[in-house]
Amino acid sequence: MLIPVSKNINLTIISLGLINFFEELNHSVLFFKPFYELHNCYDVLDDTSLILKKYFSTSFINSHHINKKFFLLEKFKNKYLLENSIDLFLKNKIYYDILLIEGVNNNSHNFLINDLNLDLSYHLKSDLIFVFSHDDYKNIIFFLKKIKNFNISNNFLGIIINNTFLNFQDIYINRVSKHIKSQCIDNIPIIADIRYNCDVLFYPISKILTLLKVHKILKINFNVNVVKLFLFYDNLIFDYEYNYSHSILIISYDIFVHKFIHILKRKLNFFNFYAIILFNVKDCHTLQYGFLKDIKKFNISFFYTLLDINIIKLIINRCHINILKYNQNQLKKLSNYISNCLNEKYIISHTICNKKKYFSHLSSFSFLYNLKKYAKKLNKCILLPEGNELRIIQSAAIANELGIARCVLLGNVDEIHQIALSNNIILSKNINIINPKNIYFNYVHKLVQLRYKKGMTFELAKSIVYHSNIILGSLMLHVGEIDGIVCGVRYTSIDVLKSALQIIGVNKKKNVSLVSSIFFMLLKNHVLVYGDCSVNINPNFQQLSEIAIQSADLSKKFGIEPRIAMLSYSTGLSGQGESVEKVRQATILIKKNRPDLVVDGPIQYDASVNEFISSIKSPSSPLLGQATVLIFPDLNSGNITYKAIQQSLGVYSIGPILQGLNKPVNDLSRGASIDDIVYTIAVTAIQSDQE
Repeated sequence: MLIPVSKNINLTIISLGLINFFEELNHSVLFFKPFYELHNCYDVLDDTSLILKKYFSTSFINSHHINKKFFLLEKFKNKYLLENSIDLFLKNKIYYDILLIEGVNNNSHNFLINDLNLDLSYHLKSDLIFVFSHDDYKNIIFFLKKIKNFNISNNFLGIIINNTFLNFQDIYINRVSKHIKSQCIDNIPIIADIRYNCDVLFYPISKILTLLKVHKILKINFNVNVVKLFLFYDNLIFDYEYNYSHSILIISYDIFVHKFIHILKRKLNFFNFYAIILFNVKDCHTLQYGFLKDIKKFNISFFYTLLDINIIKLIINRCHINILKYNQNQLKKLSNYISNCLNEKYIISHTICNKKKYFSHLSSFSFLYNLKKYAKKLNKCILLPEGNELRIIQSAAIANELGIARCVLLGNVDEIHQIALSNNIILSKNINIINPKNIYFNYVHKLVQLRYKKGMTFELAKSIVYHSNIILGSLMLHVGEIDGIVCGVRYTSIDVLKSALQIIGVNKKKNVSLVSSIFFMLLKNHVLVYGDCSVNINPNFQQLSEIAIQSADLSKKFGIEPRIAMLSYSTGLSGQGESVEKVRQATILIKKNRPDLVVDGPIQYDASVNEFISSIKSPSSPLLGQATVLIFPDLNSGNITYKAIQQSLGVYSIGPILQGLNKPVNDLSRGASIDDIVYTIAVTAIQSDQE
């Protein structure tokens, strides 16, 4: 992925150069610009895709069009872009050797755009290249520090300095490039330092003069049609041995009159400009009579413009791509030039072969994206027994809209519709609303059958099923009329767990002896699994090993590679005592029963999740400070930890998710948010998939 750091960095030609580079190595390439700013209603494709379509055979994915005002909106709006971009990425990546992603340009220096680019590169786990101009070295240092916060430093390849169109003198470019190399931290690799080359790039003079809105002061007729070099005079020393033919000097009127005109008089034989354009000329009346008399001696065309220097540079930079769009030969020549400027050995060694593979955490965004996509594919039926609760009704409407489940609400039909109407909630016909009083009798015999050994009578069963939606729902799940249950905004955790154990039961087919729980902790850039933080108070070592194995297997189902840390107050052999020994024995048992799992314990929390601390405290640990499943030794430590992190850091969590049951039943906190309920519905749908 190419991420532009500077304004107007001209990513198109860099993308074309990289595509040319990889295709010459016989790799199939797919180009993808996930989103680009829509400048007018006639834009159909971004510049790079348009050029690929017209002149090249390279495949590309259509971009998302973004209105200029989009990035002024709240940051959460970016979720839509990221989800759609990831979806397109996943659908197409398997068919190509190389997927080249072009980030969105940040010409307005909007921090949301920078974050959007970095977010996307993190979620796609793409190799990352920063592209910037030679006069923007401060920005690259800022970005290099910022990538550490996005946890993408392992994927960072290096930087490309793009001077292709910023055609200043080499003495200036060399000076700035040297400064970059001295200031950049950790010897950041420079993949390419691309210089302006007048042999492969030129501008039609008539086009440039029109765009710069110049006015004639003095015009000399030369047989010249193109500009090969622009010089922006800023007190730099000119190379008097350089041939400045086909060049235009752009200089402030004041500097020209007071300084450069004298240099020009002394060194006239060394300069052969096509023209000089003066800026900061307010109008033609400010031009002095003596000045006009002097310049006639130089035999050089003179123009002036009312535009300031920044606008002039912007116009020249943007002009190139519009010219190149209609010049296939020049495009190919320029893309070959860019390709030859790239550090071939470095790119091949770091992107195609022998690249060091790092363990990659699943990001929280990717986790939620996969969660919704997986649940949507399954199309399961999830029952919500507390159908008359406002949050449940809202969540059912959202879950239906997202397509993550077919929801069933238990409750008074008229009351539910009235609550929805009063709160502007649209209840789709796909949401099945059932009055429990109309169906409860159908399940009384089933409850008697299941619990008769415990003294269950018909009259008692009739009363229980009539008054308890959670019991009724559990019976519906038992007979297979629904795929899962989500409740708990009114029922207590004990109510939910008790009904599940009595009617659904544990999964004896998988030799499960207990029910446990996990929480998905959605940290800023990755997801951790905590277990058991809500069910088992003080499990013994056999139970602790079973909780760990259950948690690892469920993590896999949700796309998280299990790396199990059996937590304790000590690491390795540093501590003794009953609680430490329990964790040690549980770890030994896991290794014996499931040698396929990566596990270590006893280990402290910091050593399990921090690579540096792990290298000091536990250098031989297979976790390497990259644990994803963290098993607490008891309910006390687990519950305190998850709530401390959740409340102090504002971390979003999904759970408790019950595991070990024959069919999925999940509990909600009585303070559960709408998001909590929706995502728990999705999790329950996925748990019900037995494949």
